[in-house]
Amino acid sequence: MKIFEADNVEIRIEKQPKNSSCEWCTFFSIENNNKTKLLLMIKSNNVPFLQFHNNQGNIITNSLKIKKKVLKTKRSHWTNYLKKLKKKLK
Repeated sequence: MKIFEADNVEIRIEKQPKNSSCEWCTFFSIENNNKTKLLLMIKSNNVPFLQFHNNQGNIITNSLKIKKKVLKTKRSHWTNYLKKLKKKLK
């Protein structure tokens, strides 16, 4: 197993068209120092699922609170990064 440190993490789940080799693709990207790197893509015919856990030091539990926080977080860092890239390309 590899362990990465990152400023920002993106997990993207895509439903693929009917004529593709799989039904779902899941992409894992990280951003460090304004550089983005795609680490991994997983292809599957099964619907991916996400688990949200809270590590309290001595016990790890499923957490609706963590799920709400993650899903509510705005992707402003990615949006800002893309805006900067567009400006550089002009």
